[in-house]
Amino acid sequence: MELVIPFPDSRIHVHGLGWYAETRPFLWRFPQRFHSVLPEGLFEAGKQTAGVRLRFRTDSGHLSLRASFPSEPYPHPNMTRYTAQGIATYVGGQCWSSVIPSEGGKGEVEVVLFHRAPRREKEVCLYLPLYGSIDIHELILDADASLAPPRPYAHPLPVVFYGTSITQGGCASRPGLSYQAMLSRQLNIDYINMGFSGRGKCESQVALILAELRTSCFVLDVGQNNTPEELEQRIGPFIDILREAQPKTPLLITIPIFYNAELWSSEYAQESEKKREIIRDAVLQRKQAGDTRIFLLEKDHYLGEWFTDGSVDGGHPNDLGFFHMAKGMASLLSQILDLPQKRSA
Repeated sequence: MELVIPFPDSRIHVHGLGWYAETRPFLWRFPQRFHSVLPEGLFEAGKQTAGVRLRFRTDSGHLSLRASFPSEPYPHPNMTRYTAQGIATYVGGQCWSSVIPSEGGKGEVEVVLFHRAPRREKEVCLYLPLYGSIDIHELILDADASLAPPRPYAHPLPVVFYGTSITQGGCASRPGLSYQAMLSRQLNIDYINMGFSGRGKCESQVALILAELRTSCFVLDVGQNNTPEELEQRIGPFIDILREAQPKTPLLITIPIFYNAELWSSEYAQESEKKREIIRDAVLQRKQAGDTRIFLLEKDHYLGEWFTDGSVDGGHPNDLGFFHMAKGMASLLSQILDLPQKRSA
């Protein structure tokens, strides 16, 4: 016998979606009303479930999920199929399993997340695909299992991360290993991942949309998808829009991480350093104007040339790279949010 829980269910909390009240049951990062105003391709990219999590408590010894995957798996050459279709199950902050659907996830499939586990209450967090989409239909538990909402995060509002493929999670080997996921477990914080591969370009219309979100902090990591000229034109107005909408919300701006090509290409190194200077200047100008709630995270405290084994392809972090990024950001972010550093699901 089994207990079938149709999704959505109020006891299963959905995290990582700023407009879930509008999009449910679809796990889309943007609601339909933004389709016509977003830059080309961004709405469809928003159907990828980067940062989306299901959290709940249960004493079930079995957990499986029935779902369908709207698109064929298409991991990029520097990613795994787990990045595109994987579901990572964490219990009490520890990874219990990472699974992908059989036969490419065609049609409705059932994936077993764990079975024959101890019948004790567990705090469960399911990390959904970073570079794919999923439609969840049901969760299946033991017939006599309990199901309850999760314990709350340490802060009532999520941190909103906006940026590029690195922000989205490329190239973590599976869900749960993006730097935001690691930060979430370490600091016990909620987050919304608004990273979009190749599309973190600081358009003003995107800033106006993000400004709708209630957040404990905005984190911007945008250098890689803009030329120096574009970045100089766009980052200032982008920050201004967020600040005008939310004058007291902390803004954490990151300096782009070190790329391996900077070791041997003077041209690449010069362009990268130009972008870093543009970002530093943008933050300095606002600090000098009296903004005490804007912060800068330097690459040397994030992911610098001191660690050249942190990427898959010389630019996109691997799991080790994301680990160091999370470690470098945790200290500053915990100070901004006045939070202790601890582990959580």
